[in-house]
Amino acid sequence: MKFLDLFRPNWRHTDPAKRLTAVQLINDPLTLLNIVKNDTNPLVRIAAVRNLEAEHGALSEIACNDDDARVRAAAMMRLSDNHPVLTIIAKSDADANVRETATIRLSNPDVIADIANNDRHASVRIAAVMHLTPSVHHYSQKRC
Repeated sequence: MKFLDLFRPNWRHTDPAKRLTAVQLINDPLTLLNIVKNDTNPLVRIAAVRNLEAEHGALSEIACNDDDARVRAAAMMRLSDNHPVLTIIAKSDADANVRETATIRLSNPDVIADIANNDRHASVRIAAVMHLTPSVHHYSQKRC
């Protein structure tokens, strides 16, 4: 422990484990956003994201722009299904796992089909096809 740790709040402690514990008790959105934007430890940032209210305006920005895929995924999971930013994430996130998770939360069959045909990673294309298939099956049953 550093001397200055005695005078700062635990969420600013030099030990990431202490910061993680402290963040889980914080409800203030401004403090949580400060942590998400400035903490160096992705696990601490994920804890802060999870404490933000669902649909907090900053979640879409975090979901698109955080340096760590795990933090982006945590923020994305706090967004409602079919949030407009999910399409952007599903089509353009650098991490295939994040794109896959976003894809299965979409409902627009045209967007899902585009991902199924064009994503650069096979697992994302397969997830899109699997997600699209129930929609196509349901649609075809209604038309017959």
